[in-house]
Amino acid sequence: MTAGVKPQADGTSARDLGRALEEPFEKGDTQRVLRLIDREFGPETFDLKSLFGDEQRRAVASLLRSTLQEAEDALGRLYEHHGATMRFLADLGVPPPRALSVAAEVVINLHLRRALAAENVDDNEVGNLIRDAAMEGISLDGPTLAFTARRSLEELAQRFFDAPEDLEALARLRKKVRIANSMPFEVELWKVQNLYFHSMKRLLAGAHSRTWLDEFLGLGDDLSLRIPDRP
Repeated sequence: MTAGVKPQADGTSARDLGRALEEPFEKGDTQRVLRLIDREFGPETFDLKSLFGDEQRRAVASLLRSTLQEAEDALGRLYEHHGATMRFLADLGVPPPRALSVAAEVVINLHLRRALAAENVDDNEVGNLIRDAAMEGISLDGPTLAFTARRSLEELAQRFFDAPEDLEALARLRKKVRIANSMPFEVELWKVQNLYFHSMKRLLAGAHSRTWLDEFLGLGDDLSLRIPDRP
């Protein structure tokens, strides 16, 4: 991806350049396209390497989004058709063909990432995916999954502590924490722990139902925090 920048008095030269680029671009003549851009803009041309790291990653992700979606859809269909075969081979102790193994790894990690990112996480779905990965000998992308789980958990925790009277949000947060604790990889909880710790005395001093108190105290236990003077 290449772009150029220069002052423009009117739109005439830009339209002329657009027309000049159209034919080689449609024919896939990349070298001619680049020569035309260089001739028009001179040294004021930029490509992906000109961007800072975060901007570069966002641009690449945007460019690859449709390609990755096509690949994920194709691998999903492959795994859907042959998942039973993989489980059969796993029962026999026979390594699956590489193509099926790659499809299973991509699909299971993708589904698990989406499940962990959901606000109202389905613990049965997560458990089934973890079980399938173990049964089929699939490697989980621990760093990516841990990041997804942590970010989703922190966003939910922040919303709850901004409006802590919401019992349903409290129950969802506690459920997410328990699921994070059950993962076969470490999910950092320090931010959620800090939010809880700094709000604990104030919230426990307020008037709440017994159900809310039980959930809130249980959340503290799930976060491995010591709660003095439990009500």
